[in-house]
Formats: sequence, C-alpha cells, structure tokens
Amino acid sequence: MIRMGITPAPRRSRAAMGAIVLGCTVLVGAATVAARTVPAALHKIAAGTPYPTADPDAAAERLQGYSRQAYTALELPEPTTVALNSLDSGPCYSHGFMQIDKTEPGVVSVRHSWGVARVPQVTADAALDRLEARLAARGWTRTSDDDRSGPGWSELGFRYEDPHGGDKLDAHWNSSGGGLYVDVYAPCATIPTGNPAHDDAPLTWTPHAPFLATSRRGS
Repeated sequence: MIRMGITPAPRRSRAAMGAIVLGCTVLVGAATVAARTVPAALHKIAAGTPYPTADPDAAAERLQGYSRQAYTALELPEPTTVALNSLDSGPCYSHGFMQIDKTEPGVVSVRHSWGVARVPQVTADAALDRLEARLAARGWTRTSDDDRSGPGWSELGFRYEDPHGGDKLDAHWNSSGGGLYVDVYAPCATIPTGNPAHDDAPLTWTPHAPFLATSRRGS
C-alpha cells in the first residue's frame, strides 16, 4: 500500500504569533472604543450642543446700553413720541435634531424692543443711515437688508450683528404706520443655576432706556 505523504503545516515563529496577538488586541481595543464613542457622538447630535451660561440681568443692561447708543445715533427730532418700549425674554429651542421643536428649560434670549411713532420717511431714511454708520464703525456686521417697496408702500430696515458676542440689532420703518422700531437681542443662554430667575422664565424688566425725559408716551 502506498502511503500518501502529508506535509505538516509550518510552525509560526514566536514573533509572528506575537504580531497576530497584538493585532487582535488592537482590533478589539478599537472596537471597544468605537462601541463607546459612536453612541456618545450620536447622543450629542440628537440632544444638541448645550447653550452657554449667561446672567440675563447682565444681558438686559447690555442691550439697553446698545439701545441708548442707537437712539443717540438716530438723532431723531425731539420730542419724540414713544410707540413701544419693552424688555423681556423669549424661549429658546434645542439644537438637537430629535428635539428641534422642544424649548429648553432655563434657557432664554433677552430682547429690548422700542419704537418711535409718526416718523416721516425722509427723517427715517437719514436716521437709519446714521445708525448704520455707527454700527459699522463699532465693527458690527450687516447680515440683512430689508429695504423694500411697492405701489403705495415702502419699508426701510437692516440687521447688524456683533461678531464677538453674537448680539443683534434690527431697525425698520414702514410707510403704513410711519413708526421706526428697533429690536436689540442677545443670543440664547442658560440662566446660571442658583439665579432667582432660573425657574421664573419668561422674564420681564422695566426698561430705563433709550428715551429722553422729553419723549412723549404714545396713546
């Protein structure tokens, strides 16, 4: 009987076996890291990046400072007639795609809205030009132009943003009512824990800007 020869498999060297073990260890480690990292990354995307923390009272004071500067830059003829002056907070929504329609508790955007009634278009046009020049000189960036017109109507306006802190200023005038209005608002921020306002949103303040003592209250 003819015996078939069987060639034994070559023995792997200790170095080769070590490399295989090391490679497997690396793969297992990478898989473990991925198993931990991927869900965390997906959760972060779903939940959204947390808002920064900021004191709403400080934001309210800062915005009123901007409003004073804006009112001064407009150089409207005195006495003006006050059409609006409110200082309050609005809700903010989650950054996460799974909660895009959900408001974030304890997170607000502070806004100061004010306006002057019965401003002629020629006065409003010149006043807004002066305000634009002031904002540009301070390094704010124009982000929108809202000048529009049609048969029998016209609107003037723009938006500027502070590139450093994210505060925004909207100014607009329309021919239908003749009012010139300004909105200054801060970006969304979390109210610090322990702040009395944390559980009381929405917040309201009594504004002490931007109008002068000679300004009249509109009816």
